[in-house]
Amino acid sequence: MRCLDATRESIQRPVMKYVVAFLVSGLFAFAQAPGQGRPNTPDAITRLLIEFFKGDKNRDGRISEGEFGWPKVMFGPMDQNRDGFITANEVQSLLPRASTTRPSSPRRYNPSAPQQNRQTMRLTQAQLASLPDITHFATHKSDQFLVDMDVISAGHPYLGKNFYRPHTGCHVYFKQPGKEATPQKPSSYAPIYAVADGFISNVTPWFQLRPIYDSRLRKMTTNYRYGLGLTFARTAGHPVVFHYSIEPMINPGDENFYRPFLKAKLGQRVKKGEVLGWMYTPPRPETDLRTHIHFNLMAKSQFIAPTIFTKEVTEAFHKRWGKMTERYAEELPACMGYKLSAEENPFGTGAKDLLH
Repeated sequence: MRCLDATRESIQRPVMKYVVAFLVSGLFAFAQAPGQGRPNTPDAITRLLIEFFKGDKNRDGRISEGEFGWPKVMFGPMDQNRDGFITANEVQSLLPRASTTRPSSPRRYNPSAPQQNRQTMRLTQAQLASLPDITHFATHKSDQFLVDMDVISAGHPYLGKNFYRPHTGCHVYFKQPGKEATPQKPSSYAPIYAVADGFISNVTPWFQLRPIYDSRLRKMTTNYRYGLGLTFARTAGHPVVFHYSIEPMINPGDENFYRPFLKAKLGQRVKKGEVLGWMYTPPRPETDLRTHIHFNLMAKSQFIAPTIFTKEVTEAFHKRWGKMTERYAEELPACMGYKLSAEENPFGTGAKDLLH
């Protein structure tokens, strides 16, 4: 098997150089195309991705070998995780990091400023000692999910390092709220709950994630999120944080827009089931399968699967995963963590194929 892999690598290495050269030449061509530089004109990378995704017949955000419209010899090297599909991320990873095709207009807000709009606190030794060890949740599971089940439109579990398409968090996607929902009244949106007793150790009213290409909208989109960190347990003297990354997948245009949607305050002690904030859901149909909360545990700078919920909660969440799981080559069982490495297992019991 190792010999076969080595042979495959030796064949694909020169092909990869051809792929990169092909992409760079395409990028240059799009950068020089008429109209480039005008207001609202897509940049070269976006134009390249639009051209690439013309073959995405079922609009699922990925290209199969049958949909691939470029020279067939390029498909294998571009399918970097060898799952039979090419995504926008895989294309972008082959492009030069430093590009002169980015818009040169100044930004009103600089998301790279250190700790910009992100508030954190370190628990005292007494506060940390008052919390249970994380292994407590191996046998005393939480019956409180982070949102009500009836607002969920789709989802997926934490996909560990031993899965062919890892993702360091569960996702819960949201249905469109009722007509009564308005940004002027944050409580008219879906509430977000504390999954356990603990302390609010992180409050982020505004943070920009990297721009991504949305094949459904055929454009680059900017994701400004907000979020919270709930320290609810400890491990070897370190805090264990339940991380809520709340991602409407839009740019609201105002760094204070999300502040009213965060009810909990930094340093506040909260009880399980307490409302921490609300999920802003944009009134745009195209965001229905994008607006979500990404949630996971963090300890000692390590991403960990949030496998702290009862079997009943896990199974209720699983019933609502819907179409999100159809993108994977294998059926995902009811769990909060799938194909986990040892370090992603919060309970220290080694690698696990699944944990509730």
